[in-house]
Amino acid sequence: MLLFLFLSGSRLTFAQCPPNIDFEAGTFNNWQCWWGSFNNMGVINVNPTIPVTGRHDMLADPPGNGLDYYGEFPKNCPNGSGHSIKIGNETTGQTADAVSYQFTIPVGQNTFNLIYHYALVLNDANNGSHPPLLQPRLIVSVENITDNTPLPCPLPPIVVGSGLPGFFDSRFTAPNGSAVRCKDWAAASMKLDNLAGKTIRITYTVTGCGLTNGSHFGYAYIDMNSECSSSFVGATYCPDDNFINVTAPSGYQNYAWWNITDPATILATTQTINFTPPPPAGTTLQVAFTPYAGLWLQ
Repeated sequence: MLLFLFLSGSRLTFAQCPPNIDFEAGTFNNWQCWWGSFNNMGVINVNPTIPVTGRHDMLADPPGNGLDYYGEFPKNCPNGSGHSIKIGNETTGQTADAVSYQFTIPVGQNTFNLIYHYALVLNDANNGSHPPLLQPRLIVSVENITDNTPLPCPLPPIVVGSGLPGFFDSRFTAPNGSAVRCKDWAAASMKLDNLAGKTIRITYTVTGCGLTNGSHFGYAYIDMNSECSSSFVGATYCPDDNFINVTAPSGYQNYAWWNITDPATILATTQTINFTPPPPAGTTLQVAFTPYAGLWLQ
């Protein structure tokens, strides 16, 4: 994904995302919660519900909600936002939990990008008796409701053994004695360009185990960014500042920075770039950041 960052001595304003898509109201307002089941045919059946404690949880930072027991990473997204959510639970069973958000991209806004952050805890059911179809999973889907079509490149379900990098073994086992696999906070992109005027629905779904005894669990932490264009203010600073640091969104695999006036020169390949002294106000930087394999909707 390519992002434009503006360095300025005063705040600039860009198009905001739909209301509370980033959970910053501290509620599930404008979001629809769902819960239901995941059967031994790999079929998910969910129904609308009010938020169910233990299956749709709102998190706040500050004061923060501490570390996840299995993953030992922050429950709250480290991207600096005030609120994240948790969906799914630690109770084994044929469960399915989801949240969805429906909105219309403004007419004339042909550049529209969503960045989401997620962390995962999946009870490892990859032991021969649990085919991938029935393992605990995270599913991220985006639908064009106006045209009744899914996004051209939907994400595959994320399950243990799917090949997605970043999974690690928890040092704690599940109550059933099996291993638990975790993935620390990472970011991914939904590229929704050229869909101005279309109604879009995004859905995050987490399941437990599909086998009849439902002996494994899964849950996920989710957060959304507050900007939906490909541009935002990267840093503001005072005239007497000696340096500034400009930071791209967290959780991506690779980064590359350059000045818009000199695209052939790569300035840095890290998430944060330092300027000592600061560049002139009004400087426009470009940063390209690459999600982990399979996690870019386009």
